[in-house]
Amino acid sequence: MLTSISFGPVPSRRLGSSLGVNNIPSKYCTYSCVYCQVGRTVN
Repeated sequence: MLTSISFGPVPSRRLGSSLGVNNIPSKYCTYSCVYCQVGRTVN
């Protein structure tokens, strides 16, 4: 699970490497997508 606002570098096909920015607080959404990069909803 992502715990900071920025992370990286992450590989990018277009740019080579990129800096990731997590603009959503820790798992704020109500969905539980299996492909979500911040993980499935726990509560």
